[in-house]
Amino acid sequence: MRILMLFVITAVFLGWQMLPSASPARSGLAPVSVSQRISDNALLLRARDAGLLVEDAHRHALRQAALDAGRQLEGTPCDAGAQQQLRHALDALLAELHDTMDKPLETIAVDGRVIDASPVLNETARQVWQNADAAGILREDAGAMTATHVARGEGSGPYACRIG
Repeated sequence: MRILMLFVITAVFLGWQMLPSASPARSGLAPVSVSQRISDNALLLRARDAGLLVEDAHRHALRQAALDAGRQLEGTPCDAGAQQQLRHALDALLAELHDTMDKPLETIAVDGRVIDASPVLNETARQVWQNADAAGILREDAGAMTATHVARGEGSGPYACRIG
């Protein structure tokens, strides 16, 4: 069940939401072309850089918890407690994104259209998630990572535990 949930949430988190919505009436956002999505993404990046995007407070706190846990793990990648803290922080963020994926909470209005800003706001947390995944921290058996796994070089990236 956890693998299925991770797959579904990963789809949202890694940008499948960049594809046109299958049910625009449910999401409140009108379907747009791929080229319009690319243009919208560039606009969102400029708006973010200018400080014009407003984050949902709850999502912001969850993103920040994931970033903080990632920074903690970078300093002590072999610390099982820090790994668990990162897993919990990412699980909480991903659950929130999954639970609210049909309710755009972070939007910006441009030329009479409403654009979902969540993909841009999720970018740094997505990088943390990718690093955790590359290190093997998100695997079902991550708690069973042993020195043998580490010695064989399993896992990569800034969160990978390396002995020796």
